[in-house]
Amino acid sequence: MVRIAKLPADKKFPQLGLLTDMNAARRFFQIRLPAFESGQLEITYIKMLRYRYLPGQNAWICYEMQITDHGTGEKGKQIFFGYLDLANEAYQMYRRALERPLLTPKYGPGLYFFPDFDMVMWGFPNDPKLPRLQRMLDESTFRKVMHEYREQFHIPAELSVDTLKIKIVKYVPQTRCTLRYDYTLSDGSHHRMYGKIFGRRVNAGIIYNTTKSLWDSEMSRRRQVLVPEPLLFVPEWNALFMSDLQGINMDERLDEIDLEKICAETGAILAGMQQVDIGGLTERSDRQTMFQVVKSQDTLSKFDARFTTRVDAITEKLLAQMPTLPQLPERPIHGAFRLSQVLLVEQQLALIDFDAFLNGNPVYDVASFVAHLMYLPLRDKITEPQAMRAINAFCDAYRENAPWGLPADVLHWQVAALLMGKQAKKCIKMAKKNYDEMIDQLLEMSEKVLDEKIKLI
Repeated sequence: MVRIAKLPADKKFPQLGLLTDMNAARRFFQIRLPAFESGQLEITYIKMLRYRYLPGQNAWICYEMQITDHGTGEKGKQIFFGYLDLANEAYQMYRRALERPLLTPKYGPGLYFFPDFDMVMWGFPNDPKLPRLQRMLDESTFRKVMHEYREQFHIPAELSVDTLKIKIVKYVPQTRCTLRYDYTLSDGSHHRMYGKIFGRRVNAGIIYNTTKSLWDSEMSRRRQVLVPEPLLFVPEWNALFMSDLQGINMDERLDEIDLEKICAETGAILAGMQQVDIGGLTERSDRQTMFQVVKSQDTLSKFDARFTTRVDAITEKLLAQMPTLPQLPERPIHGAFRLSQVLLVEQQLALIDFDAFLNGNPVYDVASFVAHLMYLPLRDKITEPQAMRAINAFCDAYRENAPWGLPADVLHWQVAALLMGKQAKKCIKMAKKNYDEMIDQLLEMSEKVLDEKIKLI
């Protein structure tokens, strides 16, 4: 469940106050959503699964509702996704969606528009950017897929699928959905795999090829790092399937692990991963990192004028330093590398989530990992001294294993850019608790890293 802060009232989106108050939202949807107003379907509980907000521009909210059908006595859950904007886009999305086939969810409408709220809402699994999602969720359809591709799924010819259970693991509206498939074969053996489907902006085939390149790599064959086996890419669905890696998520067990040791091992693994040749990746330049900073500068300034002077100064320094930085060879980069992408599987480290792989500055990944470690003390996950020791261990191991080394000026520039351009903006976009205090602290860290008052290596 997502818990968000109470943001300052947005004059352009006054309805957000109601929609982000779960008690008020539950009452609102009970009387306004078709099929609920009669009271036969009762929303007994509602929680927010995802929230994205750009001040004065748009917002989207994903809810999960617990529902009781008083006609049958049945209880269940239903996901709804709402999108709000001011440029009539929500209504246009609604009109376009009416032209396509819609599935009827178990509870409530597949599509609805609230004109007074400028909000269009979809009932899961309807999603305008994931039109094939329902096929991955349909047991009958997927049994046929498993039969057709039994070799790729490692199902012996003499066996058949007995039971099959499909569970939603992670749903990001209009972007992607991760599903878990638990099944038993006719010999009684139990198995698990995962499926991911993506919207049109992402090519699942590239993700499949990236995963396969890492799976086939020498570091994977030597079990220096574990990688999920890519099983199948289905172009018509823009979806891929991979084997299961059951392990401990580092980000969720920080009080149980040797963080310095894990970070040192992860630094060496990252350097090795970036030396694997992967074809077909989109190029990413430092100019895009700078563009991210400029967008954050605009968002933070518009959100609260007191941030303006600081973000302007940071942006100016980053722009001035950028041409002086040494150029490094472009290498495959994870694109969003942080501790949550690392699993501990039977005392071995494993890498997951290859959705954002690009070809670019290898230090970007190092900076992403470091910026995330610097952010964790703000959430009281670890202490600042713990974070710095982990950063030093990670950077030292990376530098020892990366042929291009780890130039201090490049690292400090990249980290400062990410702290402001990504982490600070995220506090508003995702309405983080204590967002104003967190933004202040992130900007202060960005300033100190840029001026090398905080030395990372």
